[in-house]
Amino acid sequence: MPAKYVHLSGRDIDKSYKQLHGVVEEEEKESELTPIECPRCDNTNPHDAKLCSYCGQPFDHETAIEIEEGEEKAREAASMETIQETMKELQKTIQKQQEEIQELQNNQ
Repeated sequence: MPAKYVHLSGRDIDKSYKQLHGVVEEEEKESELTPIECPRCDNTNPHDAKLCSYCGQPFDHETAIEIEEGEEKAREAASMETIQETMKELQKTIQKQQEEIQELQNNQ
């Protein structure tokens, strides 16, 4: 039975020896499949989530920038639509006024 556990003490000695001589081993990395905890609402999300599925908080800077750029494009598109609608209304008004002018000239 002791033979099963002897290798553990050898590994511990190796690790201590390396640390003593300045050879630092990498610490165990977190699993890439570890769920992400939202810093805003503390809910757990899938490991590959870019946004919190509960509150919408972006988990990294790149995602936050993408969202901001998308919102800016949506605002610009809405602004362009408003400008186009205003231009159409102005064109209709100008056309009506031109017709009225033409009618007045014909009546004289």
